[in-house]
Amino acid sequence: MTKIVHMIKFPAMKIHAQFVVLLLLLLTAGCNKKEIPPISSIEGKWQLIKSVGGIGGYEQEIKDKQVAIFQNNEYSYYLNDELIYKRPYHFEPVDEKTWKLTIEDGFGWSSLVTFSGNLHIEEDLNPDMYTRTYKKIR
Repeated sequence: MTKIVHMIKFPAMKIHAQFVVLLLLLLTAGCNKKEIPPISSIEGKWQLIKSVGGIGGYEQEIKDKQVAIFQNNEYSYYLNDELIYKRPYHFEPVDEKTWKLTIEDGFGWSSLVTFSGNLHIEEDLNPDMYTRTYKKIR
C-alpha cells in the first residue's frame, strides 16, 4: 500500500517541477530584453561625447567640453562652460523612435533626433555634416 501512495505523489511532484522550470524560463526570457523607455522631451542638460561624419565619415576627437541645454523651448550651447548662444527650438515627433529638432538659427536647418538609452543622437540632414552624440548629465 505504501508503494501506491508513493506512485501517486511522484507524478504530482513531476508536474510541480515542470511548472517551476517553465516559470523560471519565462522569467529569464522576460529579463533579457532591455526596453528603452519612450522619450517625449529632450529637456535637460546633455554633454557631447562623440562626433562622427564629414566627407570621410571620421570620428572627431572631443577636446573641449560641449554642453547643450534644452529648457523651456530654449536651446543653450556652452563651450567649456561659456555660453556661446541661446536660441528657441521646436521638437516634434516623426515616428515612435525619431523626432525632428529645429533650432531657430536663421538658416532654417533641422536635425533628426533619435534616442538609445540615455544617449541623445542628433543627426544632421545634410550628409556631409557631423552626427553628434550627447549623454544626458542632468
